Amino acid sequence: MAHQSGPQHPNAHEPCFPGPSSHGPVAVEVATPIASQLWPPLWQSRRDAGLALAERLQGWRNQPGALVIGLPRGGVAVAAEVAGALHLPLASWAVRKLGHPADPEVAIGAVAPGGVVLWDQPSLRQLGLSPQQQARLVADQQLELERRRGLFGDPEPAALRDRLVLVVDDGVATGLTVRAALASLRQCQPGRLVLAVPVIDETVARSLEPAVDGLVALARVRGLRSVGAWYRHFGQVEDATVVALLAGHPGPSAP
Repeated sequence: MAHQSGPQHPNAHEPCFPGPSSHGPVAVEVATPIASQLWPPLWQSRRDAGLALAERLQGWRNQPGALVIGLPRGGVAVAAEVAGALHLPLASWAVRKLGHPADPEVAIGAVAPGGVVLWDQPSLRQLGLSPQQQARLVADQQLELERRRGLFGDPEPAALRDRLVLVVDDGVATGLTVRAALASLRQCQPGRLVLAVPVIDETVARSLEPAVDGLVALARVRGLRSVGAWYRHFGQVEDATVVALLAGHPGPSAP
């Protein structure tokens, strides 16, 4: 089977996700392609993935009170395209991975605003981290969390109350950081909380569905190990890029 590249392919034959103006609860996406039907990469860049995601989310276009939240840093690059295409304001919401002491790239937990701290319990049991070691990991990442919140101008919780919040990331593998972000955002009491991503692990998607009012994914993948594999270009997004993307869109206080 040939590689399927380009942002339009995954959802070319599927209807748009129902928007927040639909009556009753937001439906959960169920007709997303899975790994047996797709080959990575599917998108040239985060920008292409954001444009493809916006096509699925046309029901949100110009919705009063709706807000797109990008998870820094890569998620903001996707969210900026979604917000621009749907004519919605854009903001970021900081969340930080808690890395394995021997390999910081391996997530064993996550922290988010509002005192949210999540741990991967099997990893904790395997590592045998003491409470002091856990507290040190959390404290280190809390500092970075607050730095990013200030730099990127994350909204105050009151600005999200009763709003229709569309949370966007560039992909979800383990789900730890996204789960922490959703728990934190839920504390802000939004009117609706929907997660939208280009690619997500199929098992993780099922586990996240109870935490949101809707979940949109262009591809659900069995055993997703690398989000970056689904992009042809997946370089690191720098702070300056996030600041510029946010500056190019109206913020959450905009009408």
